[in-house]
Amino acid sequence: MKFLIIQPKLEKNIIQLERELRTSPSADVVIFPEGYLNENVEQACNLAKDYNKILIGGHRRLNDSPKDRAVIINRSGDIVLDRIKCNAPHCQDTFF
Repeated sequence: MKFLIIQPKLEKNIIQLERELRTSPSADVVIFPEGYLNENVEQACNLAKDYNKILIGGHRRLNDSPKDRAVIINRSGDIVLDRIKCNAPHCQDTFF
């Protein structure tokens, strides 16, 4: 299994992620920094499915508190983990 770790600049859309998926066909898993997806998770799910890649990173739900979340998207474009990044007792994990 080949991993690709990217450090894209924050952007409104996830154009850099799509470019990396397109130009790195041998990578199986792409890891990107927390917050990169912002609220573009659905778009990332579509990219994971289109390029048959596992995506691991983070996103933000701007209307939620806490905002920061970890996410894993499988090759089928399904979210297999969506976890709040919080240590407080009131924070709960959400698994799919």
